[in-house]
Amino acid sequence: MKNLRRTGYGWQLYTRVAGRFVSEHRTDEPSAQDVRTWVHAQHASEHGAALAIDGDTTFAEDVTAYLGQVRSMPTYRWRHDDLKLWLAALGGTRTRASITSSVIRQQLETWRADGYAPSTVNHRRTALMHLWTVLDGKSAPNPARDVPRYTEEPAPPAALSPAAVRAVLDAMPESQTKARLLLMAWTGWPQAQIARLEPGDIQWKTAVFIRGRKKGKGVCGTWLPLLPQAWTALRLFKRLGCWGQFSTSSMRASFRRAAEKVAKDADAAKAVRRELADVTPYQLRHSFGTLVAGITQDDRAVKTLMLHADIRQTHRYTSATVDGRALDAVAAVARNVASQARSKKMHRRSA
Repeated sequence: MKNLRRTGYGWQLYTRVAGRFVSEHRTDEPSAQDVRTWVHAQHASEHGAALAIDGDTTFAEDVTAYLGQVRSMPTYRWRHDDLKLWLAALGGTRTRASITSSVIRQQLETWRADGYAPSTVNHRRTALMHLWTVLDGKSAPNPARDVPRYTEEPAPPAALSPAAVRAVLDAMPESQTKARLLLMAWTGWPQAQIARLEPGDIQWKTAVFIRGRKKGKGVCGTWLPLLPQAWTALRLFKRLGCWGQFSTSSMRASFRRAAEKVAKDADAAKAVRRELADVTPYQLRHSFGTLVAGITQDDRAVKTLMLHADIRQTHRYTSATVDGRALDAVAAVARNVASQARSKKMHRRSA
């Protein structure tokens, strides 16, 4: 066995670290795993990280293997980019065995100190954690999982104004993509739920059955009512035969082209042009949720229509709008102050 030989005193473990011969004697014969662990430890003590030796895969090779297994994931592009950052930060020639929780935590802290948002750093942690899960299994040790997530302040949803939504959709020619976007704009349904829609799910002019979501804690399927504008969009959806899966990247590209067209239109309102600097179709969902929250101020209704599993998701929408009761209170106070000012003015005149 490499790195192990028998001597007159027992067994000798040996290796070379930075050209220096290192050895250790043991009376009992160590297992192959013991030998490998000892060799890794010697390299770690010298370099601060164990390098790959014969028979091991490097971190870079593990990243390549992982990406090959998750290529069909919707978030593949982000996982790819996040893991490239990990390779740049930790080095690709080391082994995964050398990447401990403390190493991961230190790198995450470095990114936070560099000014990256908690959500960005959490995404990078998730990418690394998922690599371990895919390659080793859910029950295997996972150092990334042992590092706690950073607390994220819930940001308001990136919603577009109704004027911006209308301008972009009006700039698109009639197509299956436009029909799907119109449906998203007037229902707030995620792209995945639109792709799973079937003709039998529709009770025209009454309600539509939306299948459950697996995101987060998951949501069961439910019947939902629709706005008149949504029924119009759904009729166009049916007429153009939009059933089934579709390319979200193509949808995004079409939506961006229409937004860029509006942004360059001198006749478009300045406020609308500013909104369209970097838009995505998913903002139509946020826009619908914000619209409903602003009008109803009803968390439960918004939660149901938006297919949220957790009411805390819904609070992002209601907190991004002005509470109607607060508006009424401010208006009442303003009327009272104005009334008192008029009374004082009339009193001074009469005096």
